[in-house]
Amino acid sequence: MGAWFTAKGQPPKKPNGKWTIQAQDISYYADIAHADDFGKIAWATGVQRDAHRAIEMIFLGDGARWIWDLVTLNFPNAVQIVDWFHACEYLAPVAKVAFSSPQQRSQWIERVKTDLWAGKLDAVIAACAEQINPQHEDDPAQKAVTYFTNNRHRMDYPTYRANGYQIGSGTIESAVKQIAAQRMKVPGARWDLKSARLVAKARAAFLSGQWDELADRRKRLSKCA
Repeated sequence: MGAWFTAKGQPPKKPNGKWTIQAQDISYYADIAHADDFGKIAWATGVQRDAHRAIEMIFLGDGARWIWDLVTLNFPNAVQIVDWFHACEYLAPVAKVAFSSPQQRSQWIERVKTDLWAGKLDAVIAACAEQINPQHEDDPAQKAVTYFTNNRHRMDYPTYRANGYQIGSGTIESAVKQIAAQRMKVPGARWDLKSARLVAKARAAFLSGQWDELADRRKRLSKCA
């Protein structure tokens, strides 16, 4: 799922502060497709919204490589930002393995999160690297080091906040809730691939305020002989 929107407001001055940035004029798109095909949908819906003419275009993602590849291909001038909350999710697993005391875990997370908020990526990576344990299979500290290293150029949070950019992907989380959870995960629902795609697309169009326009277009389509 994806969403195009404009954002107004200001991020908080502290990590736990109040967020006032709000997404406005939202249009959603959804599909069950391979990454390349989904990228074409992102490009087409973006052009539909005149996103390619925007003075500033921001893409928020969770850090997945395929997302950034599609953004780079279709919107090479866009600013790429790793969602703040997804980035923070990498810290708790590290603390859980590294420290036995809940207080130590909490203090470590808050210290590293403060450095991340301040854009001190070297300090963040070093703090995680100190906790790497080669004996642990699928070590969360190593995963965190790799994640922050690969995405450090997408985590300049002080600059993003100064520019008034949205750094949280709450809009997409809301889209997932409204399109998938509220409509498609109802009790007793069963979907095949074709029906799931059609319902997701219909729901996205409805929530984007495009339903009446699409219904009108459908009425004017010529019928097959």
